[in-house]
Amino acid sequence: MGEISLQTKFLNRIKEMIPPTHSFVDEVAELLGISIDSVYRRVRGETSLTIEEIVLLSRNYRVPLEMLNEADQGSVMFKYSKIENIEQYKLYFQFLLKSLQDISRMKNTQLIYAAVDIPISHHLGYEALAAFKSFYWLREIVNESSIKEIKFDFSFHTDEMKEICKQIYSIYQQIPCIEIWTSITTNSTFKQIEFYLESGLFKKFDDAKSVIDDFENMIQTIEKQAEESNKLLTKTKISQFENNYILYQSEIEIGNNCVLVGKDDTKVAFMGFNTFNIMSTSNQNYCLETERWLQNLMRKSQLISGVSQKQRYRFFKEIYEQIDKLRQMLTSQKF
Repeated sequence: MGEISLQTKFLNRIKEMIPPTHSFVDEVAELLGISIDSVYRRVRGETSLTIEEIVLLSRNYRVPLEMLNEADQGSVMFKYSKIENIEQYKLYFQFLLKSLQDISRMKNTQLIYAAVDIPISHHLGYEALAAFKSFYWLREIVNESSIKEIKFDFSFHTDEMKEICKQIYSIYQQIPCIEIWTSITTNSTFKQIEFYLESGLFKKFDDAKSVIDDFENMIQTIEKQAEESNKLLTKTKISQFENNYILYQSEIEIGNNCVLVGKDDTKVAFMGFNTFNIMSTSNQNYCLETERWLQNLMRKSQLISGVSQKQRYRFFKEIYEQIDKLRQMLTSQKF
C-alpha cells in the first residue's frame, strides 16, 4: 500500500502540471508509449511504474525524484541551472520562463516572494533595464569574456532575449503573488547603476538615462500595483486577476531571496544564490518549513498594498530619492 500511495502521489503531482485543456491520460500514454488502459492501471496502482517510466515522467514534467524519498527529513536535493557563459545564461532564462509557465498552469496557486532584491521578473518588462541587468550580471558575475572589455550599450541584447524577457514579465503579472520587501530591496539595482555611472561603464548618456528612466517607471508601476492590489493595470478590471498582488514591508532582515509556490501538499521552493541564480526543490518537508518562516515574516510585516496609504507613500518616497540621486550623478558625468 505504501508503494501504491507513493506512485499515486507522484502521478497526481504530474497531473497538476498538465493544463486543464489537455488530457492527462492521453499525454502520459503518448510520452510512455503505452495504451490508455495501461495508464489507468498505473494511476489506480494496479501496475507499478518502471524506473525508466519514472525517470521519463520526472524529466518531462520537472517533478523531482526526490519526492519519492521525502521520509528522509535530514537531506534536501536542489536543482539549479549552471551559468558560466552567455549561452548558459540564455538557458537560465528559458528555465525561468518554463518555471513560470508551469506555475501559471497550476490551479488556485499562489507565489510568496521574500525579496532581498526586486524580483527579477519586474525588471524584464522594461527593455533598457532588462538589457542593463543582463549586461551587469554577465559582465560582473558570470565574467562573460565577449563583453568583459566593453562598456554597456543595448546592441548585445538580442531579439531572442528581448522576447523571452517580455514573456517572463507577462506571465509573472498573471500569477497571484505576495511579495515581502524591506528597506534595502531596491539597493542592488540602485548600486549596480551607481557603480556603472561612477566607473564610466555606460557608453552613452542616453543609454544611462534610459536605464534610470526604466528604473523609475518600474517603481511607479509597482507602486500603482500595490495601490490597486493588482498586477494587471487595465482600464477594465478582470475578475480572475483582482487582488492578485499583495505587498508587505518587513523590518526584519530577510537574508536571501526566497520563493514558495503552490498549494496544499504540492509546493516548490526556490532559493537565490550567487547573486541571481536559482536553486529549487519540491521536498515537501523543506517547503513546509519555508512556508512557516514566510507566514511568520508576514505576521511581523506591514501590509502596504490596498491599505496603509501613508506607509506606502513613505516607503516608495525613499526609493524615488534613490532614483533622484542617480539622476544627479548622471548630469555630472562626462561621456
